[in-house]
Amino acid sequence: MKWFIVVVMMSHTNLSGVEETPLFIGFKDFPDRATCMAHASENRHTYFAKAISEYDNKLRPHMLNCINEDILKQISQQAEEMQNEKSI
Repeated sequence: MKWFIVVVMMSHTNLSGVEETPLFIGFKDFPDRATCMAHASENRHTYFAKAISEYDNKLRPHMLNCINEDILKQISQQAEEMQNEKSI
């Protein structure tokens, strides 16, 4: 199973008044969570800097974690469902 590094950015409130937590998902995969977390911890400054840059220095990183493919798919599905609900 593949594991992905996720940097969770500080929460903020969007224009609709709903709290959001954008994510920056690293595209490197790992064979297990322990390997992923070891790499993420050793390279956290690099991942945090990349995440800060992706959000034009407007949001700060809160934490990082490793998630597997299944969780990534669930997050994508939920985000898609939420977007569909907003469109209605």
